[in-house]
Amino acid sequence: MPVKNYGVLKGQVVGYTPPDDKDSTPHFTVNISDNNNREYEIIINVKSKKSPSELLYYAGKDFHSEQITNLPNLNYGFTNITSNNKKIALDYIRGNLLDRCKLVPLPVTAPGEDNDLQDKFLNYMKTSENNPKVDIYAYGEKIPPGIHMST
Repeated sequence: MPVKNYGVLKGQVVGYTPPDDKDSTPHFTVNISDNNNREYEIIINVKSKKSPSELLYYAGKDFHSEQITNLPNLNYGFTNITSNNKKIALDYIRGNLLDRCKLVPLPVTAPGEDNDLQDKFLNYMKTSENNPKVDIYAYGEKIPPGIHMST
């Protein structure tokens, strides 16, 4: 099924909610504000109903793509990706964005510290929330009133 209204949201984190431990299809929720104080809610699905359900995870600065160099020039808010601005679209395979061998499968939660998606997510959100030096870029389908991130 084709994705309608696909694009990228640029803004700053103003709030977040980790997934409910009892939810069989957990989602992270992140509240993003553009520079006009318009708020967006992004919902990030972090567990598949099919096994294995771990997402592949990568955090680092080793990205090799012209695509991400265009992001800082975007206006704040949601930008639809069309044939006129497809240079901002991410293509993990053809764009050679990162080395897939560096991706690590992580469960949503696991006993211990800094070893699951929730730990990683909370660490990033704590340093990003209400920090004017941190911009976030979220790719996904704009579904009023927010953006749905399919994983």
